[in-house]
Amino acid sequence: QLGTKAEAASWLRRAGEIFERAGDIFGLANFHGSMADMHRGGGSLDDTIASCRKVLELIEGRSFHQLAAGTRINLAATLCFRRDFAEAQALLTEAEAICERHRMKDFITTIARNRSKIETELNAGQAASHTLPQLLCSLHQLLRYRRECPTAYLAFWYSAWKTQLMALVRSGPRISLMIVTN
Repeated sequence: QLGTKAEAASWLRRAGEIFERAGDIFGLANFHGSMADMHRGGGSLDDTIASCRKVLELIEGRSFHQLAAGTRINLAATLCFRRDFAEAQALLTEAEAICERHRMKDFITTIARNRSKIETELNAGQAASHTLPQLLCSLHQLLRYRRECPTAYLAFWYSAWKTQLMALVRSGPRISLMIVTN
Protein backbone atom coordinates (compact mmCIF):
# COMPACT_ATOMS: atom_id res chain seq x y z
CA GLN A 1 0.00 0.00 0.00
CA LEU A 2 2.94 2.33 0.56
CA GLY A 3 4.23 1.68 -2.93
CA THR A 4 7.28 -0.36 -1.98
CA LYS A 5 6.29 -3.55 -3.78
CA ALA A 6 9.83 -4.89 -3.98
CA GLU A 7 10.26 -4.67 -0.22
CA ALA A 8 6.82 -6.17 0.37
CA ALA A 9 7.68 -9.08 -1.95
CA SER A 10 10.95 -9.62 -0.11
CA TRP A 11 9.22 -9.79 3.28
CA LEU A 12 6.53 -12.00 1.85
CA ARG A 13 9.11 -14.43 0.45
CA ARG A 14 10.84 -14.54 3.85
CA ALA A 15 7.52 -15.38 5.49
CA GLY A 16 6.97 -18.10 2.88
CA GLU A 17 10.37 -19.61 3.67
CA ILE A 18 9.53 -19.62 7.39
CA PHE A 19 6.16 -21.30 6.76
CA GLU A 20 7.87 -23.90 4.57
CA ARG A 21 10.58 -24.66 7.14
CA ALA A 22 7.99 -24.91 9.91
CA GLY A 23 5.76 -27.19 7.83
CA ASP A 24 2.85 -24.77 8.21
CA ILE A 25 0.71 -25.70 5.19
CA PHE A 26 -1.96 -23.10 5.90
CA GLY A 27 0.63 -20.33 6.23
CA LEU A 28 2.41 -21.50 3.07
CA ALA A 29 -0.87 -21.62 1.17
CA ASN A 30 -1.70 -18.09 2.33
CA PHE A 31 1.78 -17.00 1.25
CA HIS A 32 1.12 -18.29 -2.27
CA GLY A 33 -2.31 -16.65 -2.21
CA SER A 34 -0.67 -13.33 -1.33
CA MET A 35 1.86 -13.84 -4.12
CA ALA A 36 -1.05 -14.44 -6.51
CA ASP A 37 -2.54 -11.11 -5.41
CA MET A 38 0.78 -9.35 -6.00
CA HIS A 39 1.17 -10.95 -9.43
CA ARG A 40 -2.41 -9.98 -10.33
CA GLY A 41 -1.71 -6.40 -9.27
CA GLY A 42 1.42 -6.43 -11.43
CA GLY A 43 -0.48 -7.78 -14.42
CA SER A 44 1.31 -11.12 -14.57
CA LEU A 45 -1.48 -13.58 -15.36
CA ASP A 46 0.81 -16.62 -15.75
CA ASP A 47 2.35 -16.09 -12.31
CA THR A 48 -1.08 -15.42 -10.79
CA ILE A 49 -2.42 -18.68 -12.22
CA ALA A 50 0.65 -20.62 -11.07
CA SER A 51 0.37 -19.23 -7.53
CA CYS A 52 -3.34 -20.05 -7.31
CA ARG A 53 -2.68 -23.59 -8.56
CA LYS A 54 0.05 -23.95 -5.92
CA VAL A 55 -2.43 -22.94 -3.21
CA LEU A 56 -4.91 -25.55 -4.42
CA GLU A 57 -2.17 -28.17 -4.57
CA LEU A 58 -1.08 -27.42 -1.00
CA ILE A 59 -4.56 -27.51 0.51
CA GLU A 60 -5.87 -30.51 -1.44
CA GLY A 61 -7.58 -32.89 1.00
CA ARG A 62 -7.34 -30.49 3.94
CA SER A 63 -10.14 -28.64 5.72
CA PHE A 64 -9.24 -25.14 4.58
CA HIS A 65 -12.65 -24.70 2.98
CA GLN A 66 -12.79 -20.92 2.88
CA LEU A 67 -9.33 -20.72 1.33
CA ALA A 68 -10.25 -23.48 -1.13
CA ALA A 69 -13.41 -21.72 -2.29
CA GLY A 70 -11.82 -18.26 -2.44
CA THR A 71 -8.81 -19.50 -4.39
CA ARG A 72 -11.00 -21.31 -6.91
CA ILE A 73 -13.01 -18.12 -7.44
CA ASN A 74 -9.86 -16.01 -7.88
CA LEU A 75 -8.33 -18.54 -10.26
CA ALA A 76 -11.57 -18.63 -12.28
CA ALA A 77 -11.58 -14.83 -12.54
CA THR A 78 -7.97 -14.86 -13.71
CA LEU A 79 -8.62 -17.61 -16.25
CA CYS A 80 -11.40 -15.46 -17.74
CA PHE A 81 -8.73 -12.96 -18.82
CA ARG A 82 -7.15 -15.84 -20.74
CA ARG A 83 -10.60 -16.65 -22.13
CA ASP A 84 -10.42 -20.14 -20.61
CA PHE A 85 -14.10 -20.13 -19.75
CA ALA A 86 -14.55 -23.91 -19.50
CA GLU A 87 -12.04 -24.30 -16.68
CA ALA A 88 -13.27 -21.09 -15.04
CA GLN A 89 -16.84 -22.41 -14.97
CA ALA A 90 -15.67 -25.75 -13.57
CA LEU A 91 -13.77 -23.96 -10.78
CA LEU A 92 -16.82 -21.85 -9.95
CA THR A 93 -18.94 -25.00 -9.75
CA GLU A 94 -16.39 -26.57 -7.37
CA ALA A 95 -16.33 -23.39 -5.26
CA GLU A 96 -20.11 -23.34 -5.10
CA ALA A 97 -20.19 -26.99 -4.00
CA ILE A 98 -17.68 -26.25 -1.22
CA CYS A 99 -19.77 -23.26 -0.11
CA GLU A 100 -22.98 -25.29 -0.05
CA ARG A 101 -21.36 -28.24 1.73
CA HIS A 102 -19.90 -26.04 4.47
CA ARG A 103 -22.70 -23.46 4.59
CA MET A 104 -20.51 -20.55 3.52
CA LYS A 105 -22.74 -17.90 2.00
CA ASP A 106 -20.13 -15.16 1.71
CA PHE A 107 -18.89 -16.27 -1.72
CA ILE A 108 -22.22 -16.96 -3.44
CA THR A 109 -22.66 -13.44 -4.86
CA THR A 110 -19.06 -13.40 -6.10
CA ILE A 111 -19.58 -16.75 -7.82
CA ALA A 112 -22.77 -15.45 -9.44
CA ARG A 113 -21.03 -12.25 -10.58
CA ASN A 114 -18.20 -14.25 -12.17
CA ARG A 115 -20.67 -16.58 -13.91
CA SER A 116 -22.54 -13.56 -15.23
CA LYS A 117 -19.31 -12.12 -16.65
CA ILE A 118 -18.51 -15.44 -18.33
CA GLU A 119 -22.01 -15.63 -19.81
CA THR A 120 -21.74 -12.06 -21.09
CA GLU A 121 -18.36 -12.80 -22.69
CA LEU A 122 -19.63 -15.99 -24.33
CA ASN A 123 -22.74 -14.25 -25.65
CA ALA A 124 -20.74 -11.26 -26.85
CA GLY A 125 -18.52 -13.62 -28.83
CA GLN A 126 -21.49 -14.41 -31.05
CA ALA A 127 -22.56 -12.24 -33.94
CA ALA A 128 -24.56 -9.16 -33.01
CA SER A 129 -28.26 -9.40 -33.79
CA HIS A 130 -28.80 -5.62 -33.80
CA THR A 131 -27.01 -2.84 -35.61
CA LEU A 132 -25.53 0.20 -33.91
CA PRO A 133 -28.24 2.51 -35.35
CA GLN A 134 -30.90 0.18 -33.91
CA LEU A 135 -29.29 0.28 -30.46
CA LEU A 136 -28.92 4.06 -30.55
CA CYS A 137 -32.54 4.40 -31.67
CA SER A 138 -33.64 2.37 -28.65
CA LEU A 139 -31.63 4.71 -26.41
CA HIS A 140 -33.17 7.75 -28.07
CA GLN A 141 -36.68 6.35 -27.54
CA LEU A 142 -35.94 5.60 -23.90
CA LEU A 143 -34.57 9.10 -23.25
CA ARG A 144 -37.55 10.71 -25.00
CA TYR A 145 -39.90 8.74 -22.75
CA ARG A 146 -38.70 10.43 -19.54
CA ARG A 147 -36.50 13.41 -20.24
CA GLU A 148 -35.94 14.19 -16.54
CA CYS A 149 -33.93 10.98 -15.81
CA PRO A 150 -31.40 10.57 -18.63
CA THR A 151 -28.55 9.35 -16.42
CA ALA A 152 -30.61 6.60 -14.81
CA TYR A 153 -31.95 5.52 -18.19
CA LEU A 154 -28.48 5.40 -19.71
CA ALA A 155 -27.34 2.96 -17.01
CA PHE A 156 -30.46 0.84 -17.55
CA TRP A 157 -30.01 0.90 -21.35
CA TYR A 158 -26.36 -0.07 -21.08
CA SER A 159 -27.19 -2.94 -18.74
CA ALA A 160 -29.91 -4.19 -21.07
CA TRP A 161 -27.82 -3.94 -24.26
CA LYS A 162 -24.33 -4.66 -22.88
CA THR A 163 -23.96 -8.02 -24.66
CA GLN A 164 -25.07 -6.61 -28.00
CA LEU A 165 -22.74 -3.62 -27.62
CA MET A 166 -19.79 -5.92 -26.88
CA ALA A 167 -20.64 -8.06 -29.91
CA LEU A 168 -20.76 -4.95 -32.10
CA VAL A 169 -17.46 -3.63 -30.79
CA ARG A 170 -15.80 -6.97 -31.53
CA SER A 171 -17.39 -7.25 -34.96
CA GLY A 172 -15.39 -4.59 -36.70
CA PRO A 173 -12.37 -2.32 -36.49
CA ARG A 174 -14.35 0.89 -37.03
CA ILE A 175 -16.48 0.71 -33.88
CA SER A 176 -15.26 1.51 -30.40
CA LEU A 177 -17.20 2.05 -27.21
CA MET A 178 -16.32 4.08 -24.16
CA ILE A 179 -18.59 4.20 -21.15
CA VAL A 180 -17.83 6.84 -18.53
CA THR A 181 -19.58 6.61 -15.19
CA ASN A 182 -19.37 8.54 -11.97
